[in-house]
Amino acid sequence: MGAAMPSPRLSSRIKRLHLLMTRLVDESLRPYGLARGQWQVLAHVHEAGTLSQRGLQESLKIESATLTVIIDLLVAKGWLDRLPDPADRRVRLLRLTPNGAQRWDHVPDPIAQVERTMLAELDQAERSMVADAVERMIAGLEMERKV
Repeated sequence: MGAAMPSPRLSSRIKRLHLLMTRLVDESLRPYGLARGQWQVLAHVHEAGTLSQRGLQESLKIESATLTVIIDLLVAKGWLDRLPDPADRRVRLLRLTPNGAQRWDHVPDPIAQVERTMLAELDQAERSMVADAVERMIAGLEMERKV
């Protein structure tokens, strides 16, 4: 008899989960003409009301050039306005346009949708156990990074 196939590593399973989640989020946003990165920008700006581009970059932890491309697309689509900061002319503030705010109200939260589907087969105890285990794994990796 041949050797049994080893079970996939945990990291491979986590990567597969991430890829599935990403694909489902992208598919749910497609009818609204949005990509995941655009939705994340809109979600942060919507939550804040008005947000500096620098503050958004720090919050999303992405490169300035990447964020600028996303913002340029959202401005061109009519979702976002770039405004000068009255307190500092070097700073650009972002806010949803009236059209963007109206359109935002019709976009479902794709992360919440995916999480509902993903967790549907788990009871509350299992959900808590998974959340706790993931937090401990993150903490372990963050501690390793500090060493």
